[in-house]
Amino acid sequence: MDARDSSLSSSPTAKLCNMLIHDALTRGVTAVEFVGAGSLPAVNQHFEGDWQPYMQYPAPLFAAVARHLRQLAGWDAEQAEVAGTIHVSHEGRDVEVALTARRSTDGTEILTLRFPAR
Repeated sequence: MDARDSSLSSSPTAKLCNMLIHDALTRGVTAVEFVGAGSLPAVNQHFEGDWQPYMQYPAPLFAAVARHLRQLAGWDAEQAEVAGTIHVSHEGRDVEVALTARRSTDGTEILTLRFPAR
């Protein structure tokens, strides 16, 4: 599935995901991690060799973001550990973004977007 598909890109959740992806690509971030722990899940960016906090948001929004990213990758919502690709358009070029989902040892869901080197 393609992140540019208008049927998947018009909701507020889709707009948030698109903003996070495009901001990461613009800044040269190598990965974005969505960690669904606690009442304020976090988004971290891997930039210049280190994970850096980027933002926090309410737990219900994490579920919506996770559902949207899984939809873009064409995954079944019940799959716990999977890997796939999302295609996005950024600054006039097509970019393949790797997406993985896993659970930490304490059961926390973690979704990671990995961006190609510039």
